[in-house]
Amino acid sequence: IALGREPDDMATTVIPTPTAPSTDLDIEITKEHPVANLLSLTNKLRLYWLQLEESLWSMDSYPTNELKYIRFHLVNLFKLNSEYSNFYRIEGSSDTSKSIADQFVYDVRSITVRQREEIVNDFGSEGLLNIMICLAIYDGIFRVAAVLES
Repeated sequence: IALGREPDDMATTVIPTPTAPSTDLDIEITKEHPVANLLSLTNKLRLYWLQLEESLWSMDSYPTNELKYIRFHLVNLFKLNSEYSNFYRIEGSSDTSKSIADQFVYDVRSITVRQREEIVNDFGSEGLLNIMICLAIYDGIFRVAAVLES
């Protein structure tokens, strides 16, 4: 939906369910990482989430600085505690990234065709996928954090 397709417009593709690794993932975790702390009671989930986060940065299809600004902007939209804002703080962004983050939080379907086309023209389909994954994973985990903090 966020990529601009309605269910009727999409072809059905069967994708095998991936199998989780049988061993723990080897990820360096800092004590200050707020999501690692949030998920500390569920070690496997924490490691898988951190692996997903690492994968986001390795896609390198959308400017990393913009993705980091989107993440920081989402922290502010959810009014999370200073642990999050201090860890994720970054300055500057394009108006497009800020606008898309605002829209995504309130209605994933509100990202316009023009905005999607602009991203595809500038960064390709992979860039659009990269920004949507960024929005999805941080929107999701920050909603969990907001609920647990309330």
